[in-house]
Amino acid sequence: MRKAFVLVLTATAGCLGSDPYARVARELTAPLGAAPTRVAVLPFRGLDPSLDAEGEAISERLLSYLYGRDGVVLIERSRLQQVMSEMSLGQTGALDAKSAAELGRLSGAQALVVGTVSRAPKGLDLSARVVDVASGRLLAAATARLPKASNLSVAPSPRLSPNPPPASPSEWTPGADLGPGTRLPWALDSHGAAAAGGRLYVLGGVSARVRGAGRGDVAVMSAVLLKSGKLGRWRAETPLPEGRYQVAAAAWGRWVLAVGGYEGSPRREVFASEAGADGRLGPWQTAGSLPRGCTDPGAVAAQGVLHVAGCGDVDGGHDRLESAWIGPDGRLGAWRSLPLPLRLGSTVLVEVRGRLLLLGGGLDAGYSDAVLGIERGADGFPVSVRRVGSLPEGLAAFSYGVIRDEIWLGGGFTHRDAARKELTVSDRVESASVRSDGSLSGWRRSKGRISPSVAQGAGAVAGDVFLALGGAGASGRTDSIWRFGREEP
Repeated sequence: MRKAFVLVLTATAGCLGSDPYARVARELTAPLGAAPTRVAVLPFRGLDPSLDAEGEAISERLLSYLYGRDGVVLIERSRLQQVMSEMSLGQTGALDAKSAAELGRLSGAQALVVGTVSRAPKGLDLSARVVDVASGRLLAAATARLPKASNLSVAPSPRLSPNPPPASPSEWTPGADLGPGTRLPWALDSHGAAAAGGRLYVLGGVSARVRGAGRGDVAVMSAVLLKSGKLGRWRAETPLPEGRYQVAAAAWGRWVLAVGGYEGSPRREVFASEAGADGRLGPWQTAGSLPRGCTDPGAVAAQGVLHVAGCGDVDGGHDRLESAWIGPDGRLGAWRSLPLPLRLGSTVLVEVRGRLLLLGGGLDAGYSDAVLGIERGADGFPVSVRRVGSLPEGLAAFSYGVIRDEIWLGGGFTHRDAARKELTVSDRVESASVRSDGSLSGWRRSKGRISPSVAQGAGAVAGDVFLALGGAGASGRTDSIWRFGREEP
């Protein structure tokens, strides 16, 4: 890698100002330079074993500050945990040089961030280091005093009124309290959803708040994702620059992205907004433009790259996967294309176990049941595609989520007659594991179902619970949130 460069930061919370994490992140990444370096952040170890949970929370929070920094491409935490499990490593603890090299090789990391936490007056002391995987050399180190209020992986929500009035178009303002998270604040379909920093962001869509054909909502709302599988209270965020429905959402670090969608015509714009320390979104900016107008795409951000597939327009689906760097300012670099074997619209794109998977989608006639595995090069961009499995049936516009190495899906459009003449809206919820080679295990149907059945919903994951959010079906548009837990054997 680069020439070793050791930089030590010793500071208390006072000299770091109100946010020591930002200073630590800056100092740890200073020697990495502008060229992309793949970095894995390990859970921090407590010098007192009772502090291991605090160490993991602190490493999660530092991770959010490292996202998007120049020269840093972060390894997904789910991929890192999978590798650590395969190596029989604990969640925390010191690594010897041999284990560090193997962890880097299996996860694709070039550098590891490791650290410890210890008790201090009125807080905790953090000691963090960046280690070069290939040589074992120390590249950077930082220490900081963290006050107790900083020892949270997710910033607390502001105090909210216990019984807010129901939201309406005239009352909705950015930052307003929209009520509990047991349901969506209003009935919604064709919306986007993405998680960042422990919050779920729901944006755009079709709702009764907006009147007129071909128009989408500008509203953006968020809620804390709880490990219990529930949501905190909803909060209104900065609205989109213009309405969007059939819009995709993705998140990378502190950036939330709104990708394509429909507003009078298929849209090319990708909007980006940066979340603050409390998760509140700032102003939206135009991060870039897609190669073509794009409605109801699949989109995912991984290793600092935004991937988009299934762009539907007036000519139907599209047979390209488009990928672009996400810069530290949220803006997109040049697009690269990978040909796909199918022409698809309304597809789903996810990352599981370090691999991209493209699932289902609308064909020129009917719906695809194909699951395509997409391999990426060292720079994070796709290089090849192959079929790795099948969905239980041809499916499009379904809700989805990833729990560890499992893909969950629910609802969506399908055909269940041999002639493919009868359109059906599914009520099924299914899950399948992704094997280490990228192939799928058999699908397992959940005992629960989405009732009434819907399509054009959105999905999320809270802890080990899959959430299906809203959608529309024969009974109309809904504000329902369905929760499905992992079924143990």
